Amino acid sequence: MASPDDLICEHTARYDSWVILVLVAFFVLQLVLLLIFAANAADAAVLVWVLAGVVAFYCLLCAFVMPRRYQIYRDRLRIVFGRPLAWNIPLSTITEARSVPGSMITKNLGPYWYWDYKGLNLATSSQSVVEIRREGGWGLLMSPADKSVFLEQLTEAIERDTASSGLLV
Repeated sequence: MASPDDLICEHTARYDSWVILVLVAFFVLQLVLLLIFAANAADAAVLVWVLAGVVAFYCLLCAFVMPRRYQIYRDRLRIVFGRPLAWNIPLSTITEARSVPGSMITKNLGPYWYWDYKGLNLATSSQSVVEIRREGGWGLLMSPADKSVFLEQLTEAIERDTASSGLLV
């Protein structure tokens, strides 16, 4: 594993307010249903336990699966989810990193629709979307808080990685 000195920069994930609203609304709905059925526990004891499990699962899912940070290292892009989960993508596998305009997210994203993206969709903001295309792996959509700075730093890191690996060959 690389040392912390290999970290070039770190960007937080951007979340649109509507994404947060949907996540919170679903949680509140499940919690209200849980409380309603808990009040009538004699009639719906099993349902109360099922809803409690759904609420717990939903909280864990949000905590562990939603992207928190994007870290650019000398040799990889690291997507940090809830602890201890992270995904390391070698820079050598990235063929293209590009900004996707917000208007394209609600309409058409190239040859495919946003909700039918043929890759991993981690975009949490329609205003700050970056598409990463990879060689021999899934592409992905992501939402760094400042996509222009993120793309600039990622492009520089990819160029440095390509130059250094070219010297070794």
